[in-house]
Amino acid sequence: IDVTERVYPTVEHYNSRDGLLAVPVHKVRCFWRQLFETMSYVHSKGVAIRDTKLWNFMVQDGKIVLFDFNLGHIADVGSREYEQIHVEDVQHFGKRIREYVKSQRGNTTAIEQPSSLNLDLLEDLSQIMMIDNKAPPTMTWLLENNKYFLIEGDDECLLQW
Repeated sequence: IDVTERVYPTVEHYNSRDGLLAVPVHKVRCFWRQLFETMSYVHSKGVAIRDTKLWNFMVQDGKIVLFDFNLGHIADVGSREYEQIHVEDVQHFGKRIREYVKSQRGNTTAIEQPSSLNLDLLEDLSQIMMIDNKAPPTMTWLLENNKYFLIEGDDECLLQW
């Protein structure tokens, strides 16, 4: 039996700002934390994604699901390309976070950029890594060293809207 499934992208458009959702801070923190944990895992397998658009992530059962690896590939361990895996994806993440924060600024209940979240940090780190040709587990490092991503003990970090 051959089963063929087709997936079609959909877009929702709102004519007014009434449809915009101002997301609570703990859910934003949870979203980025899960995203970084996902990327850290993928990088640990030697996979470079190279296409980290927000619409390439889904929320399923309260957890981030990553898909669309069309531009992704596995690099040979020890190669220069393997060392650069984090660099390109981290640069993309810096841009994605900037886009997200900008989109929230128009809302009256928008999330302020906390002083502990330095949006330039991601891009600065990626530049340093390119110069040194070393790729530390950047996503894990950010989670461990940036207070913004700390999850309180009673927060299950589930993204249920």
